Amino acid sequence: CKPAAQQILIKGEKGSGKTVFGLDLMRELYAEFDGEISFYTNVKGPDEHEAVTFGETMSDMLEWVRDTPGEKCVLGDEWSTTMNAHAHPGGDIRQSVNRFINELRKGQGGSTRLIIIGHQHDTDIAAILRTQADVVVEKAGKADEGLADRANVYDGWDDYVQQSKSFTVRGLNDVTSRSKWSA
Repeated sequence: CKPAAQQILIKGEKGSGKTVFGLDLMRELYAEFDGEISFYTNVKGPDEHEAVTFGETMSDMLEWVRDTPGEKCVLGDEWSTTMNAHAHPGGDIRQSVNRFINELRKGQGGSTRLIIIGHQHDTDIAAILRTQADVVVEKAGKADEGLADRANVYDGWDDYVQQSKSFTVRGLNDVTSRSKWSA
């Protein structure tokens, strides 16, 4: 997740901890960059941290990317829904998403990392978000199934489709409720 312009797709069934995992990635990136990174997200809660800006519209997000200098990361929860709403009536969602992703690369100080939290079903995630993902993280399942503590990591969408995982992460924890990074 560290290289600039990385696109990470997190997917899995509802309640499997996708959003918490995305917030964990934000926290790890913040530590990795010694606090010299800014975040934008549509997830309420972590914006209580000084490095995180909350927003609900794509326009606000693009303005933030344009106006924020230095290292940055955007975490978008269930973006396909947001992207569909952003596309003009009768417009092409692929074209809208493609323009949006290209705009992310034009911020001050370079590219923006993108963490996308998708739906459970592959077809519910915009095709461009799937195919341009550098890393796909599949949450293994729900806590009541004993699987919320693990995720399978793939080197891109093609490896995910072929179920050719690079590795499995185990021992994942929820963000503590008193953390400013909690959702």
